[in-house]
Amino acid sequence: MASRNTLSTESASLDAGREAFRLRSCGCTGYTAGVSAALLCIVSAYTGKTPREIGDLTGQQLWGLCVAGFKRSIKIPVIPESVINKLCVGEKAAIRLGLWLMQDSIPTGETLGDISDCCPLGQTLHSGLIFGGGELTLAFLMRPNGSLHGSNS
Repeated sequence: MASRNTLSTESASLDAGREAFRLRSCGCTGYTAGVSAALLCIVSAYTGKTPREIGDLTGQQLWGLCVAGFKRSIKIPVIPESVINKLCVGEKAAIRLGLWLMQDSIPTGETLGDISDCCPLGQTLHSGLIFGGGELTLAFLMRPNGSLHGSNS
């Protein structure tokens, strides 16, 4: 019979494996806890308010404030590594693409192609410009300094 320690260790190992698998996912289901935390950081940087002051807003409200801030600055603020590390590939791409195209809500889908299909321009981009080759997608959407390719910063 397995001891309690062995079972809890195996359970923790399974949870870690599930999380590692989720982080490699290319989908975005919407305003998850991780996406909301990232949006909270972005809104906080745009507005100068603390996360505590804006923490009661819904994911959709945070998204609206992010788009409004992006329209003014055309730059996405740097999000702390502790928050970025909790986002999967698809969530990162959805935030970048959705803000870049100033969508009414965060694009969702099971794959990067599905996410881009949620956006009118994204459908054109999906046909080969951005989503034609996996790695190019992330390189195009995510500069290390937080700005978007094609912007003047």
